[in-house]
Amino acid sequence: MKEMVTVLTCNYPQECAVAKALLESFGIFVFVKNEFSIQVAPLYSKAMGGIELQVLSNDYNVALDILKEHQLMPKQSAQTQSPFYKKIIEVTANWVVFKKMNTENRFLLFLIISVIIVVLLAYGLMNLFS
Repeated sequence: MKEMVTVLTCNYPQECAVAKALLESFGIFVFVKNEFSIQVAPLYSKAMGGIELQVLSNDYNVALDILKEHQLMPKQSAQTQSPFYKKIIEVTANWVVFKKMNTENRFLLFLIISVIIVVLLAYGLMNLFS
């Protein structure tokens, strides 16, 4: 069986519907992951990593080109331009906890964990010197 690869991540089902229809019109098999879960609980979209539009691995480049040509790819945010953001994503790419997360959630979780560690260290140092 061929591997499915995420080509586009959306927050709402209607965002993926247009892209799915477009790719299917070009004869590309598309699977929409998390669509029904997010329809039931739309506020959990970000927490679940969004709705993933997946294609077969050998169709990935063609699907990406089609989505770019029809301007359906999300615009890059200011975060993705930051070297700090890129380095965090690169470093956490192979961590087991972060592997299946999209880049935005991976970055956010890394920051939360970092803040917790700093707070715990500061608390420990305060207790050590008091």
